[in-house]
Amino acid sequence: MHVYEDSLRSLCAGHFPGDPIVPGAHILGLIVDVARSMGARGAALAIESCGFRTPLRPDGEVMVRARLDASNKIRGTVSHRGGGRPIASARMRWLDTPHVFTPRARASGAPVLDSRAVFQHLRHREPALLIEREFAASPPGQARERWFATPPRGRWFWTQALDAAAQAAGLCLRGDLEGARPGAPVLVVAYERVAVANERPAGALAIVVRLRRRVINIRQFDVGVETEDRAPVMTGRVSLALVEGP
Repeated sequence: MHVYEDSLRSLCAGHFPGDPIVPGAHILGLIVDVARSMGARGAALAIESCGFRTPLRPDGEVMVRARLDASNKIRGTVSHRGGGRPIASARMRWLDTPHVFTPRARASGAPVLDSRAVFQHLRHREPALLIEREFAASPPGQARERWFATPPRGRWFWTQALDAAAQAAGLCLRGDLEGARPGAPVLVVAYERVAVANERPAGALAIVVRLRRRVINIRQFDVGVETEDRAPVMTGRVSLALVEGP
């Protein structure tokens, strides 16, 4: 699949002003679109991993490719039309049955994080700023969880819900690193084990984030997304890196 510059720019609105970068969730979405053309209509697709080698800026045409390998898994890549190393690569597989999601209990007690605080910590601007507030956290002594909420929308695409989860994890990463420069970019390094239960939820979304592990300047988080009435939307892992350069 060819993706032209104008289409890439439409994915970058508000992400980020002055230095547009195509969101990693939307890059993954392009690979999934191609992969789905290779499988049975309506089959469940599990995204095992998607890694990003370099940010994708909307300054030219890209090629999205997918192939079925000998192990019956789908492997996809995104690269510039002129060639070179892939910008992103993903591994997926078809499922006989969809994932089963376990409802999550929400704990309360955290102070509200309003949109002004989010604005200060993330470079996203409207319409790409998807996190509105933090509304809960786990009680002391339990595994650390933080809950965030989005503004309501008439309809979400699953890639937007995944991008919102990455933004929520970005807020947790900044809180985990003392002395991080305000406004320093946070980039998605990889998505793993992404399973989608509802591709187009509506209303406000609730996002839970739990720190999984630390490796140098990279933090890996488990994330879960559900609707206001606690219907599951997706689960997955996101790895983020704080970039302290200009």
